[in-house]
Amino acid sequence: MSSESLFKKCKACGKDVSKTAKSCPGCGAKMKKANFIKIFVLCIAILILIKIIASWSEDDGKLQPDTASDTKTVVKKHEATIPSDQTKFVQIVSSFVDKYASAKNELQKSSLREQRRVALADAFTQNSVNSWIGTITELKTNNDGKAILSVKVSPNIELATWNNEFSDIRSDTLIEKDSIVYDELFSLSVGQKIEFSGYFFSSSIDFFEEKSLTTDGSMENPEFLFKFFSVKTVN
Repeated sequence: MSSESLFKKCKACGKDVSKTAKSCPGCGAKMKKANFIKIFVLCIAILILIKIIASWSEDDGKLQPDTASDTKTVVKKHEATIPSDQTKFVQIVSSFVDKYASAKNELQKSSLREQRRVALADAFTQNSVNSWIGTITELKTNNDGKAILSVKVSPNIELATWNNEFSDIRSDTLIEKDSIVYDELFSLSVGQKIEFSGYFFSSSIDFFEEKSLTTDGSMENPEFLFKFFSVKTVN
């Protein structure tokens, strides 16, 4: 009688063959070993697992540049970009600051202010501006607590409210305490860069009303009257 633990059937001839035999002594058929198959299957499974883990690592590596790119995009959204109409305004006014400084006599100086008015009139069709960039040069209150604000848009050019109630009667540029702009300014200080929107006031002399009491002041360090609608900090 054959022992189940020591023999197995030859699939070719059906005779009992020792489990350790490499071939059937009766028919010569090669004997397949179950252990070899199990080992082979186990190796395949290990290789598949290694490949899966490696693919996960590659996917993680690919995600890193995308994350960095997204971060850069967010930063760019907060960077200050000077609008084209602001650039145009500064170029025009600054050019006449230089021309005025190099003028040889009062006759030349007096004509330059009119030339600047014409240049601004040709360049601008409206008084309102949006998202201009500047630096706060003055931020304080008057006796009634209304905010006085001046913003520098270039080394020689400022946009500003009036600094007193009397001058501001017809313009209403002083910033009320219960206004949104006042709240936006509450935590800011001189020297901070801001993005702002608002409008200029029309003038027959300067096209955009300028606050200086003298022609020299108007041409050398012009300060244009401005009504602020919104203010916010920028990077």
